[in-house]
Amino acid sequence: PPRTLLDCCGEDRLRTWLQECEDHADALVNRAAELATAYGELHHAVETQAQRGIGDGRGAASTVAVAGVAEGAPASDDPELDAMRARCLSRHADQAAVVATLESDFERVCRLLDEQAAPEDPDAAAAAASGAGSVSGSMAGSNARLSQECAALEDIRITHQQTALPAMLAVDAELRALQDLAAARKTALSRELHARLRQISTLQAGMNELRTKLSVYTTLLSRVQNYCTHLEYMHQLPETYVACLGQLLCRRAYADAFSARAHSAVEALAAMRDEEAAARTAFLKAYGHMLPRGLPALAKVLSRRPLHCEMRIPAPEVPTSLAPVLPEDLAAAA
Repeated sequence: PPRTLLDCCGEDRLRTWLQECEDHADALVNRAAELATAYGELHHAVETQAQRGIGDGRGAASTVAVAGVAEGAPASDDPELDAMRARCLSRHADQAAVVATLESDFERVCRLLDEQAAPEDPDAAAAAASGAGSVSGSMAGSNARLSQECAALEDIRITHQQTALPAMLAVDAELRALQDLAAARKTALSRELHARLRQISTLQAGMNELRTKLSVYTTLLSRVQNYCTHLEYMHQLPETYVACLGQLLCRRAYADAFSARAHSAVEALAAMRDEEAAARTAFLKAYGHMLPRGLPALAKVLSRRPLHCEMRIPAPEVPTSLAPVLPEDLAAAA
């Protein structure tokens, strides 16, 4: 039979719980330090990415401004890019002026060719048939005007070759250089974006790993809390046992007091019944033989014995098999 409280609770099991609780608590303390370090590194990496995102956003805006020079894009934060953009706009306007001049000259040549290739008017043909002299004069005038137009076109061709086309090629070269610069910056930003996305993916993987560790640590912490709760109950077991002993003492005192009062009440009722029985017996001796036989019900009632009370006390609340508890024992346990 168990001799101590530890024997009642299972000392080996409690010591096993205590060892497991200490092991889990030590593991939690170590993991908490690692978790704090991992969280600090992850938080620093996220803040670094956020700061880099602000700076890269400005560079991206500058590149978009350069790439959208012909679309009226807003000014960037880079003075060099703004100056290049303004120059490009100016050269684009010069190129548009050259193109407009070339288109005008082209339309002039087209009109001249259309006039020369137009079919002969019937009225003019009839007039030519009526007089050969007038026809010769008209052809001579037409050839002279055509010669003048061709001479003017030659001057325009020379102007185009010497001025317009070189200027147009120079503007195209500058625009191409600016386009190459925008393409190079766009490529660099694309590579930077790819690298940033890979870094963000790495951070997300770290966050998922941290979340998984937190779930494991939460389960481990719940287990430690369960161990601590049961061990705390065991720690309070002596106090609980002393309180139970005091309760047993109180209940035994109550049972003794109740039994004493019950016996006293039974004795008082028995004495009262004896007195009543003696009085009824004396009454029947004095008047019972005088009752007429025609009143059997009255005679039956008068001959009854007094009421009596039977009290049954059940088994005691505190079994007698338990060792008796004395106030001295309670004071020593406390």
